[in-house]
Amino acid sequence: MHAVATGDAPKSGLVAVKVQYPGALPIMMSDLKNIRAAAFYLSKTEIKFDLVSAVDELNKQIRFEFDFTREARVMDTISEHLRPQSNHLQIPRSVGGLVTKRALVMNFIEGVPLLEARDRVSKMSPRARDAAKRLILSRVSEAYGRMIFGEGLFQADGHPGNILIGRGGRVGLLDYGQSKQLPDEKRRAFAELVLALNRGRAGEISAALGDLGVVTERNDPEIRTEMAYGMFDTRGKVRLAVRAWIFVLDGDCGMDHVPMSLARLDALEGLIIRDLFPFVHLHPENREGRLVLRSSFQGLR
Repeated sequence: MHAVATGDAPKSGLVAVKVQYPGALPIMMSDLKNIRAAAFYLSKTEIKFDLVSAVDELNKQIRFEFDFTREARVMDTISEHLRPQSNHLQIPRSVGGLVTKRALVMNFIEGVPLLEARDRVSKMSPRARDAAKRLILSRVSEAYGRMIFGEGLFQADGHPGNILIGRGGRVGLLDYGQSKQLPDEKRRAFAELVLALNRGRAGEISAALGDLGVVTERNDPEIRTEMAYGMFDTRGKVRLAVRAWIFVLDGDCGMDHVPMSLARLDALEGLIIRDLFPFVHLHPENREGRLVLRSSFQGLR
C-alpha cells in the first residue's frame, strides 16, 4: 500500500493503491496444491477429521483475493452498511474509474497498525491502558458483529495487520480480498448456536451445531457441547482467543485463534466464523456485540 497524491481522489487528496504482483496467483495455487497433499496425508495418518474439504474450499475462496474488482464491490458495500458507525469505524471506499482486476485505488485510512498501537498503549497508566484495550475490543467486536449478523457480508481476514487504530480509538478495517456472504439460514444457525452457548444447554448446543453443518461420528450432546465451547466460546471454558487479543495489546503474546476440533464443517464459513468469533459478542464486557447479535437475530425470525 502506498499513499499517493492525486487530483481525482477523496477530499483529503490521499488515496491508497493496492497492486497485484505479476504471477502471484499461479504461485499461490501451487502452494495450495502442496498443502492439499499434506492435508490428505495427515487426514489418513494423524488427524482424524476432514482437512481436505477445508483446503478445497480455501482453494476456491483464495482465488477471490486476486480479483480486485470483486474486492472493491465488497469493500464499498460493507462501507455503506457501516456508514452509521463511521464516527468510530473506518472502511475504505474505492475511487471510481480507478479499479481493475489487478489494481485498486481507495481512500486512505489514517491510523497505526494494531501492533504499533499496542506499543503506545503499553506506555499508558494502568487505568488508561485497560480503558483503551476495552474500547478497541468493543469497536472491533461491533464491526464484525454488524457485518456477520447484520448483513451477512464480512471481511474474513481480521489479523492485526488489517486493523488500524486512529485518533480517539477510531478503528479502520483493511483488505477485503478475503470476504464471505452468509445466507440467512447460516446467520440464523450461527445466532442460534451463540444463544445456546450463552444458555449452556447441551441439547440446544448440539442441535445448533448440526444446523450450522457440523457432523461428528458420535452424536453425543455432551461431547458436541464440549466441542462447541472449544470452537466458539470466548468467555467460559475456552478463553484463548479473547486473551490473545488482550495480550496483543499488552505485548504478552502473538495473535492466536480458537483451536479447531470439528469433524466436518460445511465449506469455509465454519473456518471463517471460528477465526472471527473472538470479535463478536461473547466477551462479558462486550455489550455492543450482544445487542448486535440479538437485534440481528430477531430480524431473522
